[in-house]
Amino acid sequence: MRDLPERLEELASAYAQLASPSAPGELRRRHQRRRRVTAAAWLTLAVVLLVGAVVAGGWVGAVGRPAPPPAAAPSSTKAGTKATAPPSTTRPPRLTGTITRLQEGYRLDLPAGWFAGELSDPKQLTLGYGEPGKSAVEVYVRTALTLDPRLTRAADRKAAVLASSPWGPETETFANRPATRGTRSDGRRFLTVDVDFVKGLPDRLYQIVWPYHCAPGTTCPAFTRLRVLEFVVVSSKEQWAEVRPMLERMVGNVRPIGNALDGRDPSHPPCAYGRNGDVNNPHPAAKSTSGGDVLLQIGAASRAGLPCHFRGELTLRLVDRQQALQRTPGRAPPLLPIRNNGTRVALDGDLPEGSAGSGVLSVVWRWSNWCGSKQVSAQVVSAGGDVTDLGNGKIPIPRCTDRAAPSVLTRVK
Repeated sequence: MRDLPERLEELASAYAQLASPSAPGELRRRHQRRRRVTAAAWLTLAVVLLVGAVVAGGWVGAVGRPAPPPAAAPSSTKAGTKATAPPSTTRPPRLTGTITRLQEGYRLDLPAGWFAGELSDPKQLTLGYGEPGKSAVEVYVRTALTLDPRLTRAADRKAAVLASSPWGPETETFANRPATRGTRSDGRRFLTVDVDFVKGLPDRLYQIVWPYHCAPGTTCPAFTRLRVLEFVVVSSKEQWAEVRPMLERMVGNVRPIGNALDGRDPSHPPCAYGRNGDVNNPHPAAKSTSGGDVLLQIGAASRAGLPCHFRGELTLRLVDRQQALQRTPGRAPPLLPIRNNGTRVALDGDLPEGSAGSGVLSVVWRWSNWCGSKQVSAQVVSAGGDVTDLGNGKIPIPRCTDRAAPSVLTRVK
């Protein structure tokens, strides 16, 4: 058996990396990692508690690995703009009773014996049952976007403009998993999906149709109708029979409010930007044209149908891929010799509505005539310093049309 600090390091990493899953391939990879770690966590929970690491209700600490400090305030940018707030990593307070979540558009009455914590990595509610620190059930409540045909319409799936992940458009779709269909008393359809997060333990994913409603009289993008409210559950075998009826009552009784009802709630708090923020770059990030050029789209799109206001500057940097991988923290790799490389744009608007109901805030650059190395990474850097690598380090390269002429980035939208 490996040393306990190493086991605790894995536990902390597994929980810290719990994020709104992206594409089905990434979901499988992430949940395989969770399967390896979490199943063992139940067996070592008593030992973990004795040495001071808490893995309950979504709270994580580990021996030999200090908890991350509170996120620093974002640096200001030029007049008229400001960086969006990075996600907080502080330990959430314990909550009981009725929980109201305006961004996600729901109100949840916690049964007796249940407690909650608020997480922002990604934004979600984490539930536990019984005594804090000894709960043998993990529950995460959050909004997500799904392309599952059992809950969505083909027209909406086709028209949706989604955020990017390194594996494609970012959704939480389990269309290939068996599921039981149901309808709540308010007419909202839901699925109970057998996701097999943790082999050998009871686990379920409950997805309730929870569309986002834009303000009356405004255009609402198609992807807002793909939003679902999720209860992600993993339990010990011993506690499953007791907690399952309570969970299913919560799934049936959680109430829609605000943007999940009629769109009359105009609240759009500042977007959190970064790895686990409210927004990500739109999909597709890069694509080739028939003329041999490459279109690069940079901007912001909602990851889970959460209303927020994005205001900030984004910088497009085309750099050598190997230098980007080897860069020293705090030092950016040098720009490739491309005209307008390193250009900065300011974006300001509400999401998930986006510009003119498009669902995104973005600009598009046309990259032409590249005769250099094919090892190129396209990076988007926020005013707060967060770096997004478009295409996961692999983007198409423009055709070399004239070695005597410069390579150029031209804004086309």
